Amino acid sequence: MRLQSLLPLGLGLALFFALLPVMAAGYFGARDNTTRLLKASTDAVVDGLEDQLRANLDPVATQMAIVARFIGAGRIDPADRDSFRRFMIGVVTGQPNVIGIGFLEADGPFRRWSRDQGDEIIEPRSNARFADEIWTSALIGEGPVWNRPFVSPIARAPVLLHRQPVFREGRLLGVFMTVLTSEAISDVVLNMNPGITPFVLVGRNTVIVHPNLREAMSDGKELPGLAAVNDPALAVMWADPRRPVLQDRNARSSTHWSWVGPGYTAHEYHYREISGYGPYPWIVGYHQNTLATFRERWVVQALFYGSGLVLFVVMLMARLMGRMAARPAEDIAGAARELERLDFDKVRRPALEASPVAEIRDTAHALGRAALALKRFQSYVPRVLIQQLVVLGQDRGMAVDRDVTILFLDLAGYTAYANGRSAEDVSRYLNGIFAIVGPVIEASGGTIDKYTGDGLLAVWGAPTPDADHAAHAWQAALDIRSIMLPHLRRMLREDPRSCRMRIGVHSGSVLAGDLGFEGRMDYTVVGRTVNLAQRTQVALKSVMGSAELVIGLSESTRLLLDLPLSSLTELVDKPGGETLYKLESANDTGRAAAEQDSTSPSRAISDPARAS
Repeated sequence: MRLQSLLPLGLGLALFFALLPVMAAGYFGARDNTTRLLKASTDAVVDGLEDQLRANLDPVATQMAIVARFIGAGRIDPADRDSFRRFMIGVVTGQPNVIGIGFLEADGPFRRWSRDQGDEIIEPRSNARFADEIWTSALIGEGPVWNRPFVSPIARAPVLLHRQPVFREGRLLGVFMTVLTSEAISDVVLNMNPGITPFVLVGRNTVIVHPNLREAMSDGKELPGLAAVNDPALAVMWADPRRPVLQDRNARSSTHWSWVGPGYTAHEYHYREISGYGPYPWIVGYHQNTLATFRERWVVQALFYGSGLVLFVVMLMARLMGRMAARPAEDIAGAARELERLDFDKVRRPALEASPVAEIRDTAHALGRAALALKRFQSYVPRVLIQQLVVLGQDRGMAVDRDVTILFLDLAGYTAYANGRSAEDVSRYLNGIFAIVGPVIEASGGTIDKYTGDGLLAVWGAPTPDADHAAHAWQAALDIRSIMLPHLRRMLREDPRSCRMRIGVHSGSVLAGDLGFEGRMDYTVVGRTVNLAQRTQVALKSVMGSAELVIGLSESTRLLLDLPLSSLTELVDKPGGETLYKLESANDTGRAAAEQDSTSPSRAISDPARAS
């Protein structure tokens, strides 16, 4: 690099790093303050929406639980028609958000109490919506729960149904079905904050609370989707949710923004997912035009771009100052080049010798004196110095003996699956499986040593030593089963020729290190342990049956894990005298793991629920 470039660059960098901390502190301080304000504001609004939602729904569930306990304790008897009728009319009257309560019994008609009609209504059991489904769910112990919101043909509005089973001495007496309209929560939620548009979604696409919901429900048949409530911003809420609004990562609410409408108006969405009100999570939140927070975000952005502009000006000034300082140095370098060419008459620079800078003036005088001296002794030829290059050798990984655990994974039926398919389809299929299995192995501390076409070899304990290599490898095998089983089953439903999976695990000593020749080395593991791990996987062929995924392990690994034999099935194949086992069903494995002592090495695998 030339001096005229190096000096400006050095001076500019010095100024840059001197000013950068100050500017960064100002920018990040302002950004943090703005972020905290937006976070507090957003969380406060979403908290208020969630609190109002829960305040209108949770008391209903609590009240019906109390009623169920009264009946279960025998303090209220549904068989006493008159007293039960008066009691339930009082329950309906005491809950302003409830429009009606029904009671479904094992035998007999369906009884309900309506706020509008004020008395007991007896109907055929067939009139109770979802009656058979609700009764069956209560028999198997499901409840109390909220049903997914639906449109009531009577109210012609979205309703929320809460199911509360009633038991006495272990026997199911009946199920209460408490009905609320979504208007019970809409009236409170929609009037909270002017200037925003609140909403409540079931899942991601079904609207149950929105200012335009009543108009969208004019047909009264089904709950509207995002695009059906005449809200262009809500309709594109999930179109591109990858644009975060300036906000703290620790905020309790999620947020993003999207372009809305042909005019591309930016809207920001703030929302939170809550559960406990049906089989699908609810999303409660609001959206608003980004102009509402424009001032706060503009201040931060202006500070950011302003800091960049200041740094640019500083770098420009540094370049100008550096060029001014570099000119004398360039003149000195030119004089030195003339001296190198033995053109002594051009070495002198009168302007440099008159410079106000002492160092420049002294250097110019020294060059002039050197030129005069060399001119006198020009018959002497200087000696050229030759430098030698020093070459550094490369370090090589030394092979060592290491105790490890090897996992072999193979796809059963791969040949049949690949037959007749294109290379692109087969590659996509294998990569899809490896994309799931690979992160599980790496997350547990394992290393994928190699891919074997339709399988892989993974190792724990090398190259990094791992005292719990067996436990980590076994946990990885269990995690692979947990994640891959639904995937394999889905693929088998779509294509019966899809592959199934075998996993073999074996522990022992291997030779680990760089193997190969100069210029082409590879770190790998070799030895009898690797072969036995593969034999463990191969031995599972005879016992796989129709299972989608089976796991096998050797006696060496079982002893390291202290797994009980009750959770395993011994295999016939005994390569090298090593006993092999097949892991039993998930329920047996979980029960066996739960019975182990807390000090057992296998406790390091996972808790019993996870292992199953």
